Amino acid sequence: MAVIILDILKYTLPALIVFLTVFFMLRYYFRFEEKSKSLEYKAGHRNITLPLRLQAYERLAVLCERISLPNLILRIRTGSMTASDLQIALQVAMQQEFEHNVAQQIYVSPELWQIINLAKNDSINMINHVAKEMPPNASGLEYSRKIFSFLDTRGATGLDKARAAINKEVSLVL
Repeated sequence: MAVIILDILKYTLPALIVFLTVFFMLRYYFRFEEKSKSLEYKAGHRNITLPLRLQAYERLAVLCERISLPNLILRIRTGSMTASDLQIALQVAMQQEFEHNVAQQIYVSPELWQIINLAKNDSINMINHVAKEMPPNASGLEYSRKIFSFLDTRGATGLDKARAAINKEVSLVL
């Protein structure tokens, strides 16, 4: 009986050792292949998304320039506008610019998008704040001068902070 058990062990023990060796080698190989495929996918994905993200940052930088109050006033104000006409036109133009670029939020961090949104709201609040200080029959020229003087006394705006945040995030991506 002992001889039979020894004979069985002579054949099964080496087979078991070979099986375990092959099992662990294949397991290691498949894990390595999975990791390498994952890294390949990520690298390929990064090559596709990086240009899209950079384009989004560019568009948000252009948005900040287009909705800055001096640029908006120069682009929108006409000689015959009243202060209230200019106020409404500035708000509408700012909202349209923002809505035109709203899809860029999927390519940037939520924090940056929140900063952009706060900057837009800050500019709208400035428009409304200056409008409250204007007499009812003020011209668009007087209103725009008042906005320029308000900007001179205020210093850094929300849009300046948004531009800095865009530059910072771009430097982290590159």
